Amino acid sequence: MFTYTRSNNSTIFVEKNVFNTNKIYNQIAFDKQELHCADIVQQHMESKRLQTERYVIQNNGIPMGILEYGMHSPRTNMPWLTLLLIDKKYQGKGLAKNVYLQFETWMQVNGAPKIQIAVHANNEKALLFWSDMGFRQYDERVYQAKRYYSLEKRL
Repeated sequence: MFTYTRSNNSTIFVEKNVFNTNKIYNQIAFDKQELHCADIVQQHMESKRLQTERYVIQNNGIPMGILEYGMHSPRTNMPWLTLLLIDKKYQGKGLAKNVYLQFETWMQVNGAPKIQIAVHANNEKALLFWSDMGFRQYDERVYQAKRYYSLEKRL
């Protein structure tokens, strides 16, 4: 069973460890393979600025990922999933799919008409995952010199 702990100063080390099992993602997203605690603190500040909620995902009490979302994206004012990251050692077991489907159900119950996400254009693994989850591209853009695809799924 998944449980969610709101990110805070006491979860920084756990979050850093989740990120650092995903070196390829870190390289794509941050241009470096390893993040430091200061990077996570900066992400927490960005989360506050964007008014998103961020959680450490636990499975049977074991931290295994991070979920971050907001109800009003800056570009479209729609619900958006800003991050779903699973610790590398737990990938390939259907956990990301199950976490996402639980999140989607929660969004439906709360009246969200759709969910939007932005995926790095060169993150082929993520693009395939989100496509399999029913997301379709509606936009393409460059932000901070990186190309993104904006995807959405109607609920």
